[in-house]
Amino acid sequence: MAAQLAIEYGSSRVRLMEFDGTGRKIRVLSVTDVPLVMSAGVEDEDDVDAQRAEAISEAVDEAKLTVEPSVMAFDAGHALFREFDLPFTNDDQLQKVVRFEAESHIPLEIDDVVIQHVVLRKTRDKSHILAVAVKKDDLRDRFDILDEADIDPTAPLTSEPVAPRRKRARFLNINTPVGAVTRRLHRDGRVAAVGVGSHA
Repeated sequence: MAAQLAIEYGSSRVRLMEFDGTGRKIRVLSVTDVPLVMSAGVEDEDDVDAQRAEAISEAVDEAKLTVEPSVMAFDAGHALFREFDLPFTNDDQLQKVVRFEAESHIPLEIDDVVIQHVVLRKTRDKSHILAVAVKKDDLRDRFDILDEADIDPTAPLTSEPVAPRRKRARFLNINTPVGAVTRRLHRDGRVAAVGVGSHA
């Protein structure tokens, strides 16, 4: 499998990991850390973002990292986690209701966040849910900086084998104690397909 880039975007540094292989066996080719501490005296937010983008771009060039395909992992410390029960176990019902139920548990405007869930356990007539919420603006800020660094964490939509760029969607991976939650975001902030997988 061709090399890919995983981007762990934290609050104080960006870690760039180039790897190849499959889900069963991954080989790490290179790891590069980019500190996000900027020059003293720079206060304008646009200037800070530009410096961060430049630092990331220079690190990619220096390490000769591939930038496509790539995926961004978002620090779970910037996400909200809530647990609650729903009085049914049907997956289709859960998918339809979780967002509305989460609204009463999350102290943010529901339209301003991306919400994903994991079913922690099911009983005969009840599901125990872990919901994860991330502010869309936090995601967009990071994606904008990566865009400026000529890195575009994207992948084609699964409905089209080879999707043109305008139909691509951003991937987000949130590492949680119970699994890797992956959300696919369109550039305008709408949420498309969702995937949840376990990780070691």
